[in-house]
Amino acid sequence: GQVAPSPAYVRSRAMPALGDGHCDRTWNCSDYSWDSGDCLPPGSAAEIEETSGSALWHETDKALVLYLREDTDAQVEYAFSFQLTNPPRLSQSPNIQMQASGIVIAPTLVTKPALPFPNAGSRAICSTGGELRNTAQGDLIPLHDATPLNTYSASISQAQVGSSTDYPGGLNTISVTVAFNSLVTPRLNLTLTISGLKGVMWTTGEIPLSSMAGNHLLFQSRSGGTIGAGYWDNSQKALLVNVRAILKPHTAYTFGFKVVNPPHGQ
Repeated sequence: GQVAPSPAYVRSRAMPALGDGHCDRTWNCSDYSWDSGDCLPPGSAAEIEETSGSALWHETDKALVLYLREDTDAQVEYAFSFQLTNPPRLSQSPNIQMQASGIVIAPTLVTKPALPFPNAGSRAICSTGGELRNTAQGDLIPLHDATPLNTYSASISQAQVGSSTDYPGGLNTISVTVAFNSLVTPRLNLTLTISGLKGVMWTTGEIPLSSMAGNHLLFQSRSGGTIGAGYWDNSQKALLVNVRAILKPHTAYTFGFKVVNPPHGQ
């Protein structure tokens, strides 16, 4: 394992070697790394404080710093992953760089393969293949965009409305299917509005929701309101539902509610 060198250490040249009895005193490598004990001064012992398989995140610089624990081989790829929280708004993939110290390697831009997609504009896109979707900006992009830190504005990725009957004056079950491109949690206090339901009638106030798979229980009439219900605004011919549970991204949720069809054709 390795520990970070003190900022006071001189870094004007790299260590000539680790192990085989060599130790660069300019780097004080006994404090920097441990290699079979060759660089340990007499009487010292390795006290590794860093946790294997972890790295340091610098929030100010938006940088990840890793220290090698073992030798690496030339021309061999080494892969690892780590988790970050995406920005909450539209953000194009930034210029991500890699660099090294010890053996000095200047900052190098990472490779971001881009594939051409209709209306993608100047955005670099790395697709995992499969279905395309429309963004809120009108771009046609892959459903799974693997370009590092390409972040899209929150949008409804699936929106469908159906009805159970077309009889005038009939009791009609309106079905709603919705999916979002991002995770929706109760703390967002998101209210979904289904409007434009011209001609139908119901009394303004809370209205029961229903579903086959219990999806209606993920919604409520308002924040802290009745679970499994929505709020019907008869003057606006609109239904409002407040999200009370976690909705996963690109996952369709379906619920229904009953209204009365207009007494005439439209």
